[in-house]
Amino acid sequence: MSKPKFKVGDKVRILDGSKIKNYACGWADGMERFIGEIATIKSVFQYPSARNRYRLEEHRYFWDERGLGLVKPEKIIIYRNGADVVAKNTATGKTGVAKCNPADEFDFNIGAKLALERLINSEPEKPKYYTGKVVCVSPHTSFYTKGKIYEIKDGVGKDDTGDTMTRRPVKSFGEFNQKMLSEFIELVE
Repeated sequence: MSKPKFKVGDKVRILDGSKIKNYACGWADGMERFIGEIATIKSVFQYPSARNRYRLEEHRYFWDERGLGLVKPEKIIIYRNGADVVAKNTATGKTGVAKCNPADEFDFNIGAKLALERLINSEPEKPKYYTGKVVCVSPHTSFYTKGKIYEIKDGVGKDDTGDTMTRRPVKSFGEFNQKMLSEFIELVE
């Protein structure tokens, strides 16, 4: 029996476990919504023939230790780099920078306040979804027409009835084609 990687009370981040068998009682469709969340270990289950499993306070699933990562304590360092002041979050690696105008007199305190504000208020990165045109080459349902061009915008397209083609936005053509019951090819213009 292997030693548990985490203990009760540890803060962990949920990682992408779609390639891990029994990641969370089997990686179920839609579980990608948990990726990146921070949760607390509620209990640890050890099995003689399997990896350790964890119950999280915020979720009802049992999570495989390979799908969890320990959350480092958050520490922000503010330092001067020439005429710039940089605020850096050591846990995430994100930075906020305040640049001193050459016409102004350098003041570290003002730069530190600006850099910290820019670090904290930075816009979160939006996920990039697939945008493009696809052609149905083999319809396996009555929702699609062979030879018809369908437009996918920000990961979402409409079928012949006007309904969305996938339950969730897709990030690539490969992911789109994998989720569809019919076969499509990408239209390159």
